[in-house]
Amino acid sequence: MEQDNNTEINLFELIAKSYKFILKNKLLIISSFIIFGTIGFFKARKAPPGKTEYTKEFIGVSPTISDKILSTLLKNIQLTVTKGNDEEIEELSKQINIPLLSIKDITISETFRENANKQGVNISITATNKENFPKIIKGLENYINSNPYVIEEFREFIIKKQNYLHLINEEINDINTKKVEFDRKSDKVAVLFRLKQEKPELEFSLNSVHNAFQFVELNSPVITINTTNNNKLITITYGIGGIILAMFIAFIPIFIKSVKQYL
Repeated sequence: MEQDNNTEINLFELIAKSYKFILKNKLLIISSFIIFGTIGFFKARKAPPGKTEYTKEFIGVSPTISDKILSTLLKNIQLTVTKGNDEEIEELSKQINIPLLSIKDITISETFRENANKQGVNISITATNKENFPKIIKGLENYINSNPYVIEEFREFIIKKQNYLHLINEEINDINTKKVEFDRKSDKVAVLFRLKQEKPELEFSLNSVHNAFQFVELNSPVITINTTNNNKLITITYGIGGIILAMFIAFIPIFIKSVKQYL
């Protein structure tokens, strides 16, 4: 019990001495706060203005390139955007035909594979100007579609589709010219129905697919992010720093006096 009372007395004495110390050096503390706060205020005024960034989501789809390959190609661009040196950034800027500094980040949220003819990636792009999104998307499409691997895969995809369409036309012609015999008329009707159903779908696929990769814009809003300089916070931070420095300077004589007592 006596030890608790001593602890309470010591704590009270510490608070009292701290209060006296602050009162004794209040002019130094207040002056330092004002001086350093003023420095912080003018430093905040000279700081560059805040920036506004815009983020929008897109889906990149391909009938030929796997979702993993697309993800890898886009991650290479992301690494150049966020961590590339000046030469890499300049080279990629030429390839996508837009200043890479206008792109702040490319985030791949997920990949998907609906079927053999449709796979892709969900991405969000952050840019310094929302008007640049169409140019950025067009540039990224051209960059991926000009990749040698992508070009070859797309060429093989088109050739396979064309060959299959040719086979369908030949089969329909053989049935109509009775080069192919059926045991029952119903079998002939069923085969013709299947072929004539596949043919327009295949023709539409060939006519509608012009590139190996393209972006589809989602009906999502553009997210605006404002990054502004907090002048008040900078001023207060400098002011508090001034108080700490003033208290440290005021404590030096006390420290020296205490050291001399022990010498």
